[in-house]
Amino acid sequence: MAQKRDRVELLVEFVRGSLSDEEASQVEEALAHDAELAELLQMVKQMESSRNEYDNTTNKAAEKLSAQLFDDFLQQTKRGKKGRGVMVFDSRLLPLPDGVRPAAVDTRRMKYRLGELTLHLSLYPISPESFEIIGQLSGGLERIYTVRLVHAGKSIITETDVFGLFRFERISSDDYELVVFMGKKKVGTVDISL
Repeated sequence: MAQKRDRVELLVEFVRGSLSDEEASQVEEALAHDAELAELLQMVKQMESSRNEYDNTTNKAAEKLSAQLFDDFLQQTKRGKKGRGVMVFDSRLLPLPDGVRPAAVDTRRMKYRLGELTLHLSLYPISPESFEIIGQLSGGLERIYTVRLVHAGKSIITETDVFGLFRFERISSDDYELVVFMGKKKVGTVDISL
């Protein structure tokens, strides 16, 4: 059997079934005569099982994000508008690890690409029916941008500060369109569901 320093690695390969028949036989024989090694094997099996569960949940999250990215791209092409934002991150899609409770205030973070700009959004629940939206535009020239939140033909307008930060307070839960302008030129648009 291998030296003591690589026992864990050997057991991991044994559990994954990646050892040759001869090496697997040597490990099985060693397990029959070494209680400490057999105990270590049980720990490796538990860790491998946890890793498989984690891989499965992160793969599902990656699939959801990929689907959202593809949908955003298709919407951008269908509408023929290059200024349509494409979501590249949404914290709502990521699962919480086992044993971790959600925060008392369940925030949501999203990241979009608007051409050369990156738009970071954080949504904070204020009440069951309203949110605070805090955002930042980065990656472009340091300019003041106008940000318009549009719903049912009505707009709420704010401007970024010198750091690209902006904020909307007490926004009702619904679907919105967030539009970014540099002067009178429209930079990009993203859809937000609160």
